[in-house]
Amino acid sequence: MRLYIACIALLFSLAPIAKALDDGTESLRGLSGVYVTMENFTPATEQAGLTKGDVLTDVELKLRLAGIPVLNEKQWLDTPGAPYLYLAIAVYNRDNGLWPFSISVSLMQRVVLERRPASGLFAATWSTDYLGSAGSTNIRSVRDNVKDQVDKFINAYLAVNPKK
Repeated sequence: MRLYIACIALLFSLAPIAKALDDGTESLRGLSGVYVTMENFTPATEQAGLTKGDVLTDVELKLRLAGIPVLNEKQWLDTPGAPYLYLAIAVYNRDNGLWPFSISVSLMQRVVLERRPASGLFAATWSTDYLGSAGSTNIRSVRDNVKDQVDKFINAYLAVNPKK
């Protein structure tokens, strides 16, 4: 277990170095909006009060208030690069009342390999991650942490797409 924790600590200590070299902000320039998607929570997480619907509503509202258009599925498919904000949120129910969680917010876009221009695949061109934990009485606080990570996306987006 100690080795596992040491490996995780090492990975997270190197993450800022990699992001400092290329944080992906430039890949946000010219985006006309994003589609927002995420995986379902486990039934236990939903029963504890953290729901997919609430998180998606929080994120879409924050984006709209910042002036970033939220695309519906048809708009998303018609937009060059088909950009979408992908929320990967994993919440674990521990018997001791502690709910460890991880949050990853990534902007996914269709990209093309230079050596094979006909191939198109989706890749994360910008991302941020967070690890935390919540007590069983405040599992809904995970939403605040998600909003904090989305704020990082909004700030990066606005840095290269200033409001007119």
